[in-house]
Amino acid sequence: MLDIVVNKPVAAKESSSLQGIWNTISSWFTPNEDPVASIHLCHESCLLIDKGPLIQTLITIREFMEANPREIITLIIENVNGVEASRVAPSFEQSGLSSMALTLQPDRFSNDLVHSNHYLWPTLQEMIDGNQRLVVFMDDKADTSQVPYILPEWDHVVEIPYANIDPVEQFPCNQDRPHDSVPRDLVVMNHFTYHRRI
Repeated sequence: MLDIVVNKPVAAKESSSLQGIWNTISSWFTPNEDPVASIHLCHESCLLIDKGPLIQTLITIREFMEANPREIITLIIENVNGVEASRVAPSFEQSGLSSMALTLQPDRFSNDLVHSNHYLWPTLQEMIDGNQRLVVFMDDKADTSQVPYILPEWDHVVEIPYANIDPVEQFPCNQDRPHDSVPRDLVVMNHFTYHRRI
């Protein structure tokens, strides 16, 4: 999973000791701000962990995919700041990954209401043959009418509970997110535990 946040450098006049530290903000941009440089991979706050601009990681993924033409990768973007998909898309475009990203086509022949919003998923071979080997989900603010290859995670994916506190005798398999009972085509299996600190 990739956590993305929009970042802005702290101005030098605010605190000389904070120069060079990135401060998390919501999806607000100044008119001259570079949207590609401002979207970083962080966990909750870039003050805690900042792995740099999203585009750097996307370039690494593109290089891997070019060197491994039969590999398929799925990215789940955790959008903690609610950044619009149209603000995330330039990183994919400039990295060269947008052309490899899967765009789902409506399934005009399906009358199955359980089927994932009437989209027809390709086979793995079709994805390889069409070089649409990157599947991108975003948990919030995905809008396929604006960016067709950034898919709304909760339209297609269910997740089992992730807040499993050690010790766990058996991992639960019930649907935790989204909070409904509608089945979807894909499942995220959280198979890890958290340790309590006393």
